[in-house]
Amino acid sequence: RLAYRRAWARGAIAEVRVQWCKLCRGLGRGDVERGEGAWELHHALVLLDNVPLAPCAEAQCNLAIEHLQPGAHTLTLTFFDPYDMMVSSSVYTLQVPHVEAMTRNVALQAHGGRAHAMYSQGHFDVLRSIDGVRDGIDNGWAYHGRLEAAEAMYVFSASSRVRRVVLVSGSGRQDHHLTHVMLSYSTEPDPQ
Repeated sequence: RLAYRRAWARGAIAEVRVQWCKLCRGLGRGDVERGEGAWELHHALVLLDNVPLAPCAEAQCNLAIEHLQPGAHTLTLTFFDPYDMMVSSSVYTLQVPHVEAMTRNVALQAHGGRAHAMYSQGHFDVLRSIDGVRDGIDNGWAYHGRLEAAEAMYVFSASSRVRRVVLVSGSGRQDHHLTHVMLSYSTEPDPQ
């Protein structure tokens, strides 16, 4: 079973929960006693896209999956006996959707984001570009056509992996649209 939610430990975005039996009776072996054809399993190995995640020594284990991208993935469960001989292997295809709940706007003021601009026009301060309001003509950042000062810096509250950048420009207006954008980034704790 693959479970999704935000804020798993260690930055993971999904978790694999594996449950299996230590003493398994094979198909059609329901009446077979231990030692008479029943499979004694020692551990399971979980692979994601043919890369081992971790072994499971217990009959139930939870494995965090970090950096799982949307798209098709292969999950393989391989079971071994006490002599490290493979007993069984099952392959599953996971179709991982883009889950909006797994994303977070790290630039928002409400999430600790900060913004600085070389120039802000009147009440269109650069902080209004990270206030969470995405529509209306009376919001956002403006620089009064001063292209030489049309530069803003957004600082996140913590180190973040950015997978998508969304710029909303000229919302509700026939003009005031961005015509050129250049993005730069820094890993410095206090960028200038």
